[in-house]
Amino acid sequence: MLIINVLVPVFGLVLIGTVAYRMNILGRNSNRVLSNFVYFIALPSTLFLSGARTPIARYMDSWPFLAAYLIATAIIFLIVYLKKNDDKKAKIINAMSAASPNTAFMGIPVILAIFGPRGMLEVIMSTLILTVVVVVGVILLDSDHHGAKGMELRKILAILYKNPLVVSILLGIFFSLTNLKLPKCIDDLFSYISATTGTLSLIAIGMTLTFTIPKNILKLIWIDGMKLIAMPLITLLFLKIFNATEFMLATGLVLSSMPVAVTSYIVAQRYNTQVRESSDIVISSTVFSIITLTIIMTVITAFFPGTIAN
Repeated sequence: MLIINVLVPVFGLVLIGTVAYRMNILGRNSNRVLSNFVYFIALPSTLFLSGARTPIARYMDSWPFLAAYLIATAIIFLIVYLKKNDDKKAKIINAMSAASPNTAFMGIPVILAIFGPRGMLEVIMSTLILTVVVVVGVILLDSDHHGAKGMELRKILAILYKNPLVVSILLGIFFSLTNLKLPKCIDDLFSYISATTGTLSLIAIGMTLTFTIPKNILKLIWIDGMKLIAMPLITLLFLKIFNATEFMLATGLVLSSMPVAVTSYIVAQRYNTQVRESSDIVISSTVFSIITLTIIMTVITAFFPGTIAN
C-alpha cells in the first residue's frame, strides 16, 4: 500500500507535467517559469524552514548519515570518472550524473510522503553534498579548459553563494544554531510557499522530460546502474559501518536512489559537452527510478516499518 500511495501521486504529477507541456496548456515558456519558481522560491523556503526548525542537536547526531552519504558519493564519482575510453570532459559530466541524485525536486516530495517532515534533515545534508559534486565537477572542467591554473577561489565561492538552495540551507542552520525565531506572519508565509513545493517540483520535472532515442544505450545503462543501483547499495554499506540509526538507513536508501539531478545537464550545456547524453541520462534515470524506488520502498516496508510516517 505504501508503494501505491507514494508512487502513484509522485509519478502521476510528473506525467501531468509532461502532458500539460506537450499539449501547451500552460504556454511555451511554462516549463522555465515553473522550474524557476520552484528552484528560486519554493525549494529554498522549504529547506530554510526545515533547517531552522531542526534542533542543532539533531545536526550533530546525524554525522553517520553525512559521512556515509559523502563517501558513497565520492566512490561513485571516482568509479565513473576513472573509467577508460572516454575523453576527460565526458568522464567528468558522466561522473557528475552518476553521483548527483535529484534530492531537491524529487527527493523532497518523496521523503515527505514516506517519512514526513522528520526526513528533511537528511534532504538538507544530501543537497549540500550534491553542491559539492557540482563544485568538484566545475573545478575539473575549468582545469581542463584553462590548464593547471584551474578555477579561482572567487569563482568557486560564486557558485555557492549564487545557489539559492545552499544559501537557504546555511540560513536555516544559522537560525537553528542561534535559536532565532521568525515572526509568525513570516513563518506562515514561508509555510504557505513550502506547501506548494512537492506538487510543483514534480510537475516541473515532467515538463522537462523530452523522450528521444538515446545515442549510446550501453553508456546510459552503465551510468543509470551506477546511480540507481550501486549508489544506494554503497550508501547502505557505509551507513551500516557507521552504525547509523534505522531512520538514517531508510532515508539514505531513498535519497541515494533518486534519479539523476538536472544539474549535470546544466553544467554540460555551459561547457558544451555531453549535452545530449546528459539529457538522456536524466530522462532515463527518472523513468527507471519507478522500478528502483518500488524495490527500495518494499525493503523499507519489510525491514524499517517503524520509520514510515503515519
